[in-house]
Amino acid sequence: MPAVRFNLPALALLFNALVWGASWWPFRQLQGMGLHPLWATVLIYSIAVTLIVALRPKACREVLRTPSLWVL
Repeated sequence: MPAVRFNLPALALLFNALVWGASWWPFRQLQGMGLHPLWATVLIYSIAVTLIVALRPKACREVLRTPSLWVL
């Protein structure tokens, strides 16, 4: 097999570690400023939902129209 194929799992693990580490950075910064981790989570998710609703208003309507998506 080509060498690239052998490297793909290792590259996927490295990318996953990068994403995981980068996702925790804002939480650490907010905790350093004195914000409790639970409130930091609420803040981050609120920002994400606000951006999704602002950029994709149809996504919100689709979730409201499809009760099976409410679990997510």
